[in-house]
Amino acid sequence: REVVDGSRVAGEAGERLAQIEDVSKRITGLVKEISTTAREQALRSDRVAATVSDVSEGTQSTALEALRTATGIRQLATTVTELSHSLSKFRLPDGAAAR
Repeated sequence: REVVDGSRVAGEAGERLAQIEDVSKRITGLVKEISTTAREQALRSDRVAATVSDVSEGTQSTALEALRTATGIRQLATTVTELSHSLSKFRLPDGAAAR
């Protein structure tokens, strides 16, 4: 009878070990999936960071060009004012505009 009980216990132990092996394989598969997904997310994050950097550079460039444009407009306005002032000094003789 002890041999039969021992054989039964050994069989149950073998089944349990097989179940443990199956669970271990599933866990290994899940860990691999998580690792793969984490790598993919890291790559996507790098792409997003690069895109944000590009947008930031574009924004800085646009801001610089806006400042240059504003400076040009101020200079043009100053030139127009100076020209208008200079032209106001010229007078046509009376009746010259009617010709």
